[in-house]
Amino acid sequence: MASTPRPRPGHFPQTPANGPRTSTGSVGSGSSGGGSGNRRESRFSLPDAPEANPVQPANPPVIPLTVIDAPTQRFYAAAFYVALLCWKLYDWIHVVENHDVSLPLLIKWSVIDFIFLFGLPELRIPWLELSQQAVLTLYAGHMVLNYMLMFDIPVCSYRFCSASAL
Repeated sequence: MASTPRPRPGHFPQTPANGPRTSTGSVGSGSSGGGSGNRRESRFSLPDAPEANPVQPANPPVIPLTVIDAPTQRFYAAAFYVALLCWKLYDWIHVVENHDVSLPLLIKWSVIDFIFLFGLPELRIPWLELSQQAVLTLYAGHMVLNYMLMFDIPVCSYRFCSASAL
C-alpha cells in the first residue's frame, strides 16, 4: 500500500455541461453581456462599506482597546487578583503565628474583595463581563473564605481528616 488509492474513472458523476440557463436573472451565453447581466449585478451587489465611522459598541471598555488590548487587560485583572490573594494569605500566616482571631482583618478583606469583585464588571473588559449574580456568588464565597482564614477555622479537624485518609 505504497500509494493513495485512486477512484475509478466512472465512479463520480460527470460535471453538468455548460449551456444557457433558463432561469431569470442569469447571464445568457451571448458575448455582449446584455441587460440580464446588468440586472444580475445590481440584484446581487453588496452594500457600500461605511466611510470612516466604525461601529462603536454600546458600552466600550473604560480603558480603550487602542491603549491596552483586551487580552492584556484580562491578564492584568487576573494578576491583580492573584496579588490580592497572596496578600490575604500573608495576613492569614500572621493570624496563625500569633494564635489569635482578627476581626479587623476580616473587615479589611471583606471591603477589599467587595471593591475588587464589584468594580471589575464596571471596567467592561471584553470576555470578563461578570453578571450581577456571578459577582454576588463570588463575593459570598470570598466572605466564607475570609471568615475561615481570619478566624483560623480549619476545613476539617485532625481526627476527621486522618480517619477519612484511611
